[in-house]
Amino acid sequence: MGQAGTANSAARCQRDWLLKHLAWLLPGALAVYGLQESGLDHQLAALLYRWQGHAWAWQQHWLLETVIHRWAKYALLAAYLAILVLAGLSLKKTRLAPYRRGLWYLALALGLGTLSVSALKTITHMDCPWDLLEFGGDKPYVGLFHPHPGTFAYGHCFPAAHASAAYAWFALYFFAVAYFPRWRWRVLSAVVILGVVFGFAQQLRGAHFLSHDLASAMVTWAVSLILFVLFFCRPSQSRSLA
Repeated sequence: MGQAGTANSAARCQRDWLLKHLAWLLPGALAVYGLQESGLDHQLAALLYRWQGHAWAWQQHWLLETVIHRWAKYALLAAYLAILVLAGLSLKKTRLAPYRRGLWYLALALGLGTLSVSALKTITHMDCPWDLLEFGGDKPYVGLFHPHPGTFAYGHCFPAAHASAAYAWFALYFFAVAYFPRWRWRVLSAVVILGVVFGFAQQLRGAHFLSHDLASAMVTWAVSLILFVLFFCRPSQSRSLA
C-alpha cells in the first residue's frame, strides 16, 4: 500500500498504532484544563489586548477578518465540496475506484469534525474574550469547569469554530496514512500550521482564547481517528502503519 494505483482500500492497523494516536488527546486535555485554571489563557489574551492599545484594534483588520477569517474559510469549503464531488464520481469512475473508501472517509470526517465543534459550542457556556469586562465587553468570566450563574446570557465560543475548519483536515493525514504514507507527516505539518494560523488570527481579533483552539484540535483529531478505525481497520488484518 502506498502508490495510488495499488492502494489497498482497507488499511490495516495495530492496537499500538491506534493507542499512540489516541494518546495525543491526553496532553491536549491537560493543556486545555491548565490554560483555563491557571489563568494563562487570560494572560495571553491580555498580552494581545495591551499590544493593540487596550482594545481589539485588529478585530476588523483586512488580513485577519477578510483574508483569514472569511476568504480562507471559503477556500476550505470549496476544497470540501471538491472532495464530495470526487467521492460521488468514485462510484462511477474507474480511476477513482481505488480511493473510493478514502474519499468517503474524508467527506464524512471533514463534515463531522466541524459539526461536532459547532454542536459543542451550543452546549458550553464560555464567552469570547471580546465579550468579557476586562477586555472591553460586558460579561464576567466564567470558566468551562465552573457553573454558570445564569444571571446573564450564556456564551457560545468554546470550542473555536474557525480553527476547526482547519483542524478538521487532520482527516487528510489519516487518508495519507492509508494511501500515501510517505506524505503523512508533511500533510500533518501543513494542517497543524494552518490550524495555528487560523487560531492565532482569531486570538488577535479577541474572538477566542488559546484553549478554545486546542479543544477544536482535540475534537477534530478524535473524530478523524474514530472514523479511520470504522472505515479502514479490520480485526483480521494486523499490519503496523507506524
